[in-house]
Amino acid sequence: MLLQAGADTDLQNKAGRTALMEAARSGHTEIAQLLLQTGAETALKVSDGCYRYTALVEAAFFGHTEIVRLLLKAGAESDLKDQFGRTALLQAASKGRRQIVQLLLQAGANKDE
Repeated sequence: MLLQAGADTDLQNKAGRTALMEAARSGHTEIAQLLLQTGAETALKVSDGCYRYTALVEAAFFGHTEIVRLLLKAGAESDLKDQFGRTALLQAASKGRRQIVQLLLQAGANKDE
């Protein structure tokens, strides 16, 4: 309802997180899909705190394969890094998320980063 009324899909909360980041982190696939369909930005990073993750990094780290797939299809950049130089591929690999690693590599993620 809020999205139909023109709510800002990229509005950040006090922690600097968008609705798409929260959906990606929590595994809410349908919400992520709706946000992407209404123009949510995939390249935004958390603006507060120390990690500066994107929605793709969140989904990869927490193992939400379908959300990773949605984000990549929506044009999410697979090689964006947090302030420590970690990418979605590195985060997925560090957690043993083989299917997500494969998706990211197929999408062109740099395995040398």
